[in-house]
Amino acid sequence: MQSSIRLPYIDGLRGIAALLVVLQHAFEAAHNGGAETFDFLLMNINLGRFGVVLFFLISGFVVPFSFRGDRPLLNFSISRCFRLYPAYWLSVVALALLAASRGVPTSPEAVAANFTMVQSLLGYPNIGDVTWTLFYELVFYFLCAGLFAVGLLRSTIVLGSITLLLFGVVAASPAQGSISDVFIVPYFFGLFFLGTVLRMAIYERDPAASKWAMCLLPLAMVAAIVMGGGILPVFENGIVFFSPRALITAMALPMVLLLVVLWLRPRPGKGMMFLGAISYSLYLFQQFVLEIVASRIAPGEWPALYALIVVSATVLIAAAVYRFVERPMQDLGRKLARRSVGTLPQGPSVLADAHSN
Repeated sequence: MQSSIRLPYIDGLRGIAALLVVLQHAFEAAHNGGAETFDFLLMNINLGRFGVVLFFLISGFVVPFSFRGDRPLLNFSISRCFRLYPAYWLSVVALALLAASRGVPTSPEAVAANFTMVQSLLGYPNIGDVTWTLFYELVFYFLCAGLFAVGLLRSTIVLGSITLLLFGVVAASPAQGSISDVFIVPYFFGLFFLGTVLRMAIYERDPAASKWAMCLLPLAMVAAIVMGGGILPVFENGIVFFSPRALITAMALPMVLLLVVLWLRPRPGKGMMFLGAISYSLYLFQQFVLEIVASRIAPGEWPALYALIVVSATVLIAAAVYRFVERPMQDLGRKLARRSVGTLPQGPSVLADAHSN
């Protein structure tokens, strides 16, 4: 595997993914307020799920290639912690304070549990509505670290087999006559590993990975149709914004987009690169902005204005958090890593994790 280098077109995709998630939630607020302005789009594609699927694919494309230095596991752990947690902690505090200002205080125990990012395992709900995806990211990191530790993270057959198993379980699930919500878990993890195989096949031109990709992509599409409710209803179809058509397009099209971008390798503009850089904070602070703006402007009465202000304000806050929290903490993480093991590259990795990455 090649070492992690900066790939502008991947940064651009991160910016697109984060922006789509913000737009989805702004459009939903307008719909819930009685406006039909964005209904055609909402009923045909769920932009939020599109963004999440794209995030997971990008994480798979980047994270397994982030192990480097004399002590790669320690380097990886330090860099991930300083990349993920500081901005995340700030978002948790911001949402807890917002809830308290509205007379709905969050218990110190719930805040402390959310600080771990594994609050679901501790029996506490997510303070942020979108932070559920970070648990999947964290588990994927541990899986990558485990595979690296036993020398299998470079094995095409292992990665391909894992991806085949995950998507195969999902694709075969209709055979039982109904589709349990638990099948969304292997589907999401399949996306991570598919991203890894696609990088090896298209970017690194690994012949074995290319053969795996040709088999896995059709299977992944079938899995997307299944989990979208295209064969049997799934648990999410009961939500107005998760109709089969909206879900299937949201789960399948990100794979097509990633393939096109990997093939063409376009050069994104400065605006898209900027959105890519702040994408993690953009993702984290959207709920805070959505609620603040909704308390000042009725989403149902001014849907377009509401969406515009939400996007603009979220970008501004995300830019500030990136400048004053994310970047300094990443620099500190690198310094600590160098001090501990002596080798951690100065430059940023391709991805600061999908939203995160």
